[in-house]
Amino acid sequence: MGLARVALVALVVLGAATLGAWRVSGALASTPGSRSLAGGGMTVTVVDARSITGLSDHDLGGMAHGVQGLVTRGRALVQVSLVLRGGSRATHYDTTALEAVQAGSTTGVRPVGGTLARGTLAAHGRVEGTVSYVVPRNGAAFRLRLGHGGREIPLLRVGRAAPSSTEHPDHADDTHTH
Repeated sequence: MGLARVALVALVVLGAATLGAWRVSGALASTPGSRSLAGGGMTVTVVDARSITGLSDHDLGGMAHGVQGLVTRGRALVQVSLVLRGGSRATHYDTTALEAVQAGSTTGVRPVGGTLARGTLAAHGRVEGTVSYVVPRNGAAFRLRLGHGGREIPLLRVGRAAPSSTEHPDHADDTHTH
């Protein structure tokens, strides 16, 4: 009976510690800071940014006309994981306002897809998801901007395409900046 009671107490303590760590990590991910942009009654926090393999012309058997997220030679698919937090009032959000901007440029790239698009956040609400961008594979660093001319935060550096690359380039030289 004593061993069962000790095991039960240890299990409860372990469960409480796990739950506490999960809640703290979620709170930290949504805390405004150097990885956050504010605007339109909400805060956007970047949790992660990475270059991933997207669809190539080869993957689609040459039937790639009009396919969003197509990654052609010399391009990379960048996936950005986000947390959107609402302010004191319900607000509408539209992630097409989030642009990936190449360092030194004023022109941004709009998302081609992801799990977040448009929606409504309740007052003090929170939603997590991703947006994806197809960007040039030219060795440049990319930043995230909310609206034209707004504050920018670093995402990652996308490596250069291999000269003989015919499908997806090697992502070994992509650098996370988070």
